[in-house]
Amino acid sequence: MPSQALLASTTRRRTRSVGFLDLDGSRWACFLVTYRSSAKTWRGRLTFRTDGRGDETSSVRSVGTAEIFIESSESAIDRKARQMGRPLLQALLSSSLEVEEASRQEALAGREVRGWVREALRDRASDNGVPEGGAVSEVSGQRSRYETYRIAQMAHLVALMGQEALDQLVEEVLQGERFEFGAKDRLQFAMMVVQRLEALLPLPPLEVFLADYARRPLEYDTYHHDLYAGGELS
Repeated sequence: MPSQALLASTTRRRTRSVGFLDLDGSRWACFLVTYRSSAKTWRGRLTFRTDGRGDETSSVRSVGTAEIFIESSESAIDRKARQMGRPLLQALLSSSLEVEEASRQEALAGREVRGWVREALRDRASDNGVPEGGAVSEVSGQRSRYETYRIAQMAHLVALMGQEALDQLVEEVLQGERFEFGAKDRLQFAMMVVQRLEALLPLPPLEVFLADYARRPLEYDTYHHDLYAGGELS
């Protein structure tokens, strides 16, 4: 069984400076990060940090590579890192910045899609006669109440979905096609996502829902009120 000291060393990371780089008017500090992953293996990566001088934002930024070093000793990683020439380090910095930008754009796209779907659900709720901040008891008719419940369940699902799950759903809806995402295309695409969500949700039949609502009307009304008032769903 490995000693406590060895177990601690497998997760402890050590950072030291490798040098400085200039890229697009900004000065970046380069660091080597190493840690012991097993009794016989050391791993390492490079990180880059700038204080933003020369940039418009003048903000601190930090990016890094994946684990590009795997050696039997920390000294071997240190030696390889310091043997890297400036062009290679700059290429690694540029690649890290590109990965960061791609991740940022993906996150923005995900938030946009989520916003389009929520807007489509709000519009659908409004068409169903549900005022924002209103309770289910204000909706006339059993089918309208059930439709309100379905819309709320879809909105709740969108709120709970992680980025990976949302991306997978978007890919299923697109099926290899491309959208220009003008105003009309956004609405059409959002409604396609809503229809896909409806197919995914295991909703109870109308009769089962109404019977349960009759037993617990306050619980349902509070749930819907929180949703349409912008409250936090549990």
